[in-house]
Amino acid sequence: MTKVLKYTVLGLLLLAAALIAVNLYAINTVDFSFDKATAAHTEARQAFLADLPDTDCLRAADITGVARARGWDAMQPPQFDWCVTPDTVQTWLRVTVEPPLPFSTEDENAQIFAFDAAGCAVDWSYASGPGSTCAE
Repeated sequence: MTKVLKYTVLGLLLLAAALIAVNLYAINTVDFSFDKATAAHTEARQAFLADLPDTDCLRAADITGVARARGWDAMQPPQFDWCVTPDTVQTWLRVTVEPPLPFSTEDENAQIFAFDAAGCAVDWSYASGPGSTCAE
């Protein structure tokens, strides 16, 4: 019985040593940094925004065309219950930016555009109170 115990302990020690060696190898060779993924997402978003037409009235179709040319999803959400300003926003467009940010939500990976009654993109921001969609 002691011989079996010796081989079992020796086997467990060798297994532990192998696991430690694999971990050390991975730590030294694998890039666990999320900076590259974040930078790739940011660069893709900035390039997308730079490719949008420079017009007085940027329309959803223009934005959707640029997004689809990149293979990105563009959709108009049926309902958007955020408190925003201006309160004249009529419709929204959500463009999914690729590659996604690590450990992020759909909203964090989206570029969201707001449009007025004329169908032109307008600047918007989160807000509540007078002049916002949550005036009370």
